[in-house]
Amino acid sequence: MKDFRLYLFCVLSLFAQTGWGQDVSSSRILQDLQRLNTVGSVLYVAAHPDDENTRLIAYLVGDMHLRTGYLSMTRGDGGQNLIGTEKGDYMGLLRTQELLEARRIDGGEQMFTRAVDFGYSKSSSETLEKWDKQAILSDVVYAIRKFRPDVIITRFPTPDSNYGGHGHHSSSALLAREAFDLAADPKAFPEQLKYVQTWQAKRLLFNASSWWNEDIEKQAKDNPAFVTVDIGAYNPLLGMSYNEIAALSRSMHKSQGFGAARVRGSQTEYLQHTAGDMAKGSLMDGIDTRWSRMENGKAIGEILDRAIRNFNPQDPSVILPDLVAAYKLIDKVKDAYWRSYKLAQARDLILACAGVYADAASDNYAVAGGEGVNVKVSVIARTGVPVKWQRLSMAANDTTLGVDLAFNVAKDVNVRVLMPQRERDQPYWLQGAHDDGTFRVPSQEWIGLPENPTTLTASIDLVVGGLPLTVDRPVVYSWTDRVDGERIRPLLVAPQLTGNFSNTSFVTPVGKQVDVTLNLRSWDQQVVDGTVTLTLPEGWTSEPASYPVRLDKYGAESLVRFRLTPPAVSSVGRIQAMWSSHKDRLLHNLYAADEVNYTHIRPQLVFPLSQVTATAVQLNTKPLRIGYIMGPGDDVPATLTQLGYKVEMLDEHAVGNNDLSKYDVIVTGVRAFNTETWLAGKKKMLMKYVENGGRMVVQYNTNGGIGDNDLGPYPLHLSRDRVTVEEAPAHIIEPRNPILDRPNKIADTDFNGWVQERGLYFADQWDAQYKPVVGWHDPDEEEKTGALLVAKYGKGTFIYTGISFFRQLPAGVPGAIRLFVNLLSNEEGKK
Repeated sequence: MKDFRLYLFCVLSLFAQTGWGQDVSSSRILQDLQRLNTVGSVLYVAAHPDDENTRLIAYLVGDMHLRTGYLSMTRGDGGQNLIGTEKGDYMGLLRTQELLEARRIDGGEQMFTRAVDFGYSKSSSETLEKWDKQAILSDVVYAIRKFRPDVIITRFPTPDSNYGGHGHHSSSALLAREAFDLAADPKAFPEQLKYVQTWQAKRLLFNASSWWNEDIEKQAKDNPAFVTVDIGAYNPLLGMSYNEIAALSRSMHKSQGFGAARVRGSQTEYLQHTAGDMAKGSLMDGIDTRWSRMENGKAIGEILDRAIRNFNPQDPSVILPDLVAAYKLIDKVKDAYWRSYKLAQARDLILACAGVYADAASDNYAVAGGEGVNVKVSVIARTGVPVKWQRLSMAANDTTLGVDLAFNVAKDVNVRVLMPQRERDQPYWLQGAHDDGTFRVPSQEWIGLPENPTTLTASIDLVVGGLPLTVDRPVVYSWTDRVDGERIRPLLVAPQLTGNFSNTSFVTPVGKQVDVTLNLRSWDQQVVDGTVTLTLPEGWTSEPASYPVRLDKYGAESLVRFRLTPPAVSSVGRIQAMWSSHKDRLLHNLYAADEVNYTHIRPQLVFPLSQVTATAVQLNTKPLRIGYIMGPGDDVPATLTQLGYKVEMLDEHAVGNNDLSKYDVIVTGVRAFNTETWLAGKKKMLMKYVENGGRMVVQYNTNGGIGDNDLGPYPLHLSRDRVTVEEAPAHIIEPRNPILDRPNKIADTDFNGWVQERGLYFADQWDAQYKPVVGWHDPDEEEKTGALLVAKYGKGTFIYTGISFFRQLPAGVPGAIRLFVNLLSNEEGKK
């Protein structure tokens, strides 16, 4: 059961870092008592962060008191970002943390498979091929064996249904269906049985919905294949109904724009039988969720029943003798799975009823491996219950105290410990390179964990009400933000030296030198002395070839600059920074220090290889003054600036009060019309700019809330059409269109080497004034021609494009850069 304890420790650490389980109200204590007295579990399975039904999870935890987990196939890496510029791995990191914040609200637990969200998929066959079906199936089997759910629920139907909406969605249901049987088969993935045991869930259900089945209410009525659950019940202990809690939980998915209004009142969820024993009227039919399901468990249930009856919200410590008695009996339970989980629950309840709070805080949030860090461990007992602090253990340090804690007076112990002797901490699924479909994970035991276990842990041995308890607290860094108040972040092992490039990619026309800046920072308390060099793509040269660096204290920074000369031909490659230490004279990887930091999640500091894409593109340009209206998740302006364009950011005030005629072209970023509500009121002004000879390029918007007359001078209708295969052949519809000819002649080769997709949210209907320029399609589909529409309006030109330039330009894709430059160049309009 070693791996389960690792998982449990990780989950409990998450709660501890937010104070959950410590600053607990009497109503929450009573709620947790009811959970301690319930022995049952449910696993919810879907594809992405934000796919989970937070209403049902909140109900299962809050009303039925069941241990409830959400298994997400992916971390949402291929999603789009409404609140920032993170993409790919960093998008997945952000959405992972959003899921964890959601679970802290609805009470569920979070797990993942190794599947990479590679973007929108139109079929489960494509999805399972990219994911490596056997690898991800093994992960689902492992999650079931580890979590041991009585019931499994899928969010989506299997591929033979008429609804899936996404290849990842239907694949998640297909994998859950196969894993339901395989988890009980010792011949299936036998290598897992070193860590877990086989497990057979009682039943598998599909969480059907009126979203895709308008007749669901009629079909479910008096149908034994359906179980209905009213999740709208009001919980007076929490002061909210479960659909209200769900809205708060779902609103944590901020990067996807899923803020939800609180809904009150009755609301039905439909659970349709898929496999296993068919339920007769209730979700847990035939499953004993009392302690009596355990050998010798009846006495535990009786004690906890008494504790619930005798609970006094004015003095929760009254039930401590019962909790202590229950704890001792739980410790003798033979079922190791439930014993470990319920002991942790009982321990936290004992601490809560005794008013004990314990934490461990470091004096910094990232320190080089092997270096010292100061940690303050604090324990306070805030009721009259006697509490003795016996010992503190952390890393290789053991301190014997043997002190009785004074009432409501914090006892602090300051310890200096060494950080683990390793190169760096990094999210375990990002420690090495991964392919398009599956993350590489170093150990079976790590598979499924939402994030790494904590770097340092303080083990605090207490005696509470006569019961010896060991309380593990992760060492964290806390600080006070003047706006947001106290915030917490994990303590990490940092590299000795990090180097961040000034840009996420470097793009330059062939033959034009480019300056590259590297910001160096020391995370070591000793002097860092060495030399930094760049590994360059073939044909590139650097001046200077290397750069000496000496940083004499922790946190010291230095800027180094290299001038790169590209080859005389188009080139795309990687620049990687390396450094050699004067101490060991060895060449080391240099890592960057990147942060994903929003107030609704804990800040995430990651240390990827310090490398960027370098692109030299055969490009004709002319000076342009660009007015750019930013959309969310938009890195396009940075690329345009590197190409030598003058880019000015426009907001509502600038558009309304400036003479727009000074701009050669106005560009709106992706989803700008979805997020910048003021744009609708400025349409007349923008169209007047086009009519007078200006050029306007509108990048993709989603069709939600966008009418046919909202974007351009003539009607066009946005669809959900997209082409997800980045290698899909491009069909030039109008080869003589200036966009394909000036200032750069666009050839078939310009559509090679694209990333993730061709585009999305194409137009599917448009006025005859619009001329489609390029068409393409995914396999076995009809051609889609609404990706790039050009219309003359007065003396100017209006362009709508669903092409995913927002992905291609930051990735340094030469052909996409050349095409976008052509979109900007008003050859036939304003002079």
